[in-house]
Amino acid sequence: MTQPPAPPAAKSILVVGGCGFLGRQIVQSLLHQATTTSPPTPKISVIDVNTPKNPQVGVTYHMCSITSLPHLQQLISTIKPQVIIHTASALPSVIPTTNADDVELFTKVNVEGTDNLLECARDESSVEVFVYTSSAAILQRKESYMAVEDAVVSEVQINIDRFDPYSGTKGIADTLVLLANNRNPAHKRGLRTCCLRIGGMYGVGDMTLTWPAMEALRLGETRLQIGDGSKQSDFLAVENAAHAHILAMNALSAGITNLNAPEVDGEAFFITDDNPMSYWALRRKMWDHAGYVQKVEDVKIISGSVIMALALILEWIYLIFSFGYKQPKIIRTRKLEWVCLNRTFDISKAKERLGYSPKVSTNEAVKSAVEWALEHQAELGLSDEKKRL
Repeated sequence: MTQPPAPPAAKSILVVGGCGFLGRQIVQSLLHQATTTSPPTPKISVIDVNTPKNPQVGVTYHMCSITSLPHLQQLISTIKPQVIIHTASALPSVIPTTNADDVELFTKVNVEGTDNLLECARDESSVEVFVYTSSAAILQRKESYMAVEDAVVSEVQINIDRFDPYSGTKGIADTLVLLANNRNPAHKRGLRTCCLRIGGMYGVGDMTLTWPAMEALRLGETRLQIGDGSKQSDFLAVENAAHAHILAMNALSAGITNLNAPEVDGEAFFITDDNPMSYWALRRKMWDHAGYVQKVEDVKIISGSVIMALALILEWIYLIFSFGYKQPKIIRTRKLEWVCLNRTFDISKAKERLGYSPKVSTNEAVKSAVEWALEHQAELGLSDEKKRL
């Protein structure tokens, strides 16, 4: 593993989606880095569709949708960032059902919004670095064991899948960002881009993995398990995700002046906790930290292949009778991939070129996430009493 590139000199950093789950953590990490390193404190700005109730000291917030190109152009020409970290996205957890309107929304935010940001970055001469939060989910829907970036580039889902518009649109955006990399444009230093293809994230503030696990515990839904638990997935603590984004920013910046720096621009990197485990192992780790130990003999296993087949049949029934406009709300093949397929990723490239290694362990991150969920159980709709099956 190479040493992380030295932090660049003071600059203006724009975090797009900086009020979201990951964006907020990146902003906090940037502020922490500014207080612990010798270079002058950078100017940190955030663009988001919402502004926080409790804004971070030292951060300037701007309310804007990335789907509004004129507003974006105005803001970016005013902010004049040297770095853009783009974390904004339409997420499956935000859009619970999938129909034609949702496909349009995913396309508008994930594809057109990213394209708008890239256009602004190319037009604003101050912008040198563009880091995009991509997703490991953009790979084709099949088993992958320690997949590497170069081996799967041709397998990115370029066509939007109505069953899974999130992955399809993120795949298109990933490609747009990599194609936008340009060392020799008309303006002085060029635009250097990279994509971080992150695993399933969890952590403090997580509503995708941690909150459902706590809700299942509250409802006593801890006995049933789909699949035998042998399928492995790669997950990612939000602290480690933020750390990787800052490393990518530094590495891209270092490459502008250091010809011997590892090649990062125009590249994609898988980022995970480097600790593959089954979905059920992660859930039980969360339950353990919440004070409930699941006994193996109490678990009732349902065949993963049977449930996957039923989900596929149900999706096709919905597809045929709704003319492609609706999907089942409860059971979907994409969600079942967590438990029915091996989905692991090799992060050697990130280690070698970015100097990445997980900053916090899975156990530490899960502990913090569960403590946060229990502390905020009232506002999350969790009960003080945890029912047991």
